Amino acid sequence: MSSKQNKKNKNKKTNKEEKKLNIEPVVIIYIAFVILSIIFIIIRNYQVFHLQKLKYNLKTMQVNSQEIDYPKFGIPLTDKIIKNLIEKDFSLVNGNVDTYINVVDYRYINMFFEINNNGNKDYKSYILDAKKNKFVDITFLVKKNKEKELNDKIVEMLNTKYPEFIVNGIINGKGKRYYKLKNNEMIIYYKDFTFTPEVNENLYVRLNYNEIKDILNVYCKLDENYQNQNIRKIDPNKPVVVFTFDDGPSPITTPQMLDVLKKNKVHATFFQLGNKMENNPDITRRAVNEGNTVGSHSYQHINLARANPETIAEQLSKSENIYRNIIGSDYKYFRVPYGSYNKTVKEIINHPIIIWNEDPRDWESRDTNKIVEMVLSHLHDGSVYVMHDIYQSTVDAIDILLPELYSRGYQVLSLDEVYNTYGKPLDNHIVYRNVK
Repeated sequence: MSSKQNKKNKNKKTNKEEKKLNIEPVVIIYIAFVILSIIFIIIRNYQVFHLQKLKYNLKTMQVNSQEIDYPKFGIPLTDKIIKNLIEKDFSLVNGNVDTYINVVDYRYINMFFEINNNGNKDYKSYILDAKKNKFVDITFLVKKNKEKELNDKIVEMLNTKYPEFIVNGIINGKGKRYYKLKNNEMIIYYKDFTFTPEVNENLYVRLNYNEIKDILNVYCKLDENYQNQNIRKIDPNKPVVVFTFDDGPSPITTPQMLDVLKKNKVHATFFQLGNKMENNPDITRRAVNEGNTVGSHSYQHINLARANPETIAEQLSKSENIYRNIIGSDYKYFRVPYGSYNKTVKEIINHPIIIWNEDPRDWESRDTNKIVEMVLSHLHDGSVYVMHDIYQSTVDAIDILLPELYSRGYQVLSLDEVYNTYGKPLDNHIVYRNVK
């Protein structure tokens, strides 16, 4: 073989060796990438497996002389983040701490802590994205650009439960929100908001996932028999006030009064005149449909104690027929004009006769501030106020009074609500001044 051929073969061998040397680093990098990817997938699958199976144990940590329960998932990085969080955020906490843990959609770890310190409640809540090992806010659980819809739904639920002044204080004020994520709902607790008048109450609202299923970005369990729990509930242990309004309905001021009652989530009792009901049937119908009690105040406000039996019977029957034509049923309660009655009146009126035990004399002063002062100075559990929804000053006074009574812990109820709650039997022909 010639030297020229030997040189050529030698060059080919050298080129092959150089290509081999050039290829090996690429292969090594590729293999390393594959191995790392496999390791990453194994780790993630391991973590997701744990979350799917809810494999965590509650551990107890001593922080600032308080015992704090917290979850341990057996995933080193996740557990370290949670432990560091507890050590840091609970260093200044005083009181008993109750812990609630839930995992949403195998990914979001919700840790909710309720702190009780001598009857005062405080909260801490966190949402940890277990896939990314970082803390996120509630908007991560909803679809992109759906945050406003979530907020609108929360406001809607607040409005079904609380008076307007509280809802406005939350919407427009600065405070803290804490989230407790359950399997079928979230509960939002509100703390450190400012209200006028001041409210000393633990405020919270429930947001069932049925209400927001179309905007959620996570899997959730839906209630088959869902009913909104954010409703006004009567507490039989709280003190009660009953506002009764005579001589309406007025086409001007009674709708305003109904607006005031509605925005404060309370009900009242209207003793209406038959001739005014006849001229304003829609107002009477609205009062009943919005949950208020409507009774009769005779047909045209005459002193029944001075009338003959025929006139008394006519005053009753005419007002009864008008009410029945408007509502489709009979009213339950009767109030005699001027609070005036005798034995004959009681015998003829085939209904419980409701009087009152407090009279702010709104008809006399027609002064909003005086009416407010009179009501508050005579306030007690079981107060039954006689007032009149035909005066603007009375409407304005009630607008001031309802938030104040809420702040003081009073419930403003209609007669139906009182008697249905406390089960006090009422008999026809009998006069009642008290509700408890």
